[in-house]
Amino acid sequence: MQFPPVTANENLCIRCSLAPVCLPEEERLVPERDCNATETESTAGEPKSAIVKKTPTLFPSLRQKQTLHVCTPKARIGRSNETLVVTSEDENRKEVKQTVPIQDIDSIVIHGYAQITTQAIHLCAYHGVAVQWMSFSGKFAASTAASPGRVQQRIRQYSALQDEPTRL
Repeated sequence: MQFPPVTANENLCIRCSLAPVCLPEEERLVPERDCNATETESTAGEPKSAIVKKTPTLFPSLRQKQTLHVCTPKARIGRSNETLVVTSEDENRKEVKQTVPIQDIDSIVIHGYAQITTQAIHLCAYHGVAVQWMSFSGKFAASTAASPGRVQQRIRQYSALQDEPTRL
């Protein structure tokens, strides 16, 4: 998954709900640089050097689980066995159901007036899935913390930026 480049305007990131995923402060701290020349073989068999520009990766390269964002007003998150069932209405007011296995979810972000059942919260708590409630404008309202892993991840990221070889 490719994230868009971090904007130079810091004011846009202040109230953004995706800042914990995008990590704009960390990206701004790491200067862009060219990596060492890498050796590649040309068609004649002679080594050919190429400059490769590498952008820093401050979050896991292969994230197994995803964040579920529920943005539809009147949406409802329920539980069916080991899956989450998101029920919403389409433009014709017909009921639409989507199922998501709990093993594929890292966290749930509920935007606006969507609802989640107690049974679904219990399932999320059992599997360590954090649930966060946000207003439509992106203002944080509440959360169930699954683990201190995110804080530890931030500490490791800042520590990596202080280490000269890792930073460069």
